Amino acid sequence: MKTAKAKTAAPSISQPVWCQRCCIRIAPYDLRTVYQGRDYHRDCFVKLSQENGKARKN
Repeated sequence: MKTAKAKTAAPSISQPVWCQRCCIRIAPYDLRTVYQGRDYHRDCFVKLSQENGKARKN
């Protein structure tokens, strides 16, 4: 008698990642930047770094 093999599907779904600047979910296929342990969209990180640069000059 043949036994049925158990099929186990490895879940590849990870927890959603949220941008720390705009609070919008970062899609798994979107490019993201991790800075100081926080996740950002690439565009949000560029805006954040520009704001920090202007604040340091003043």
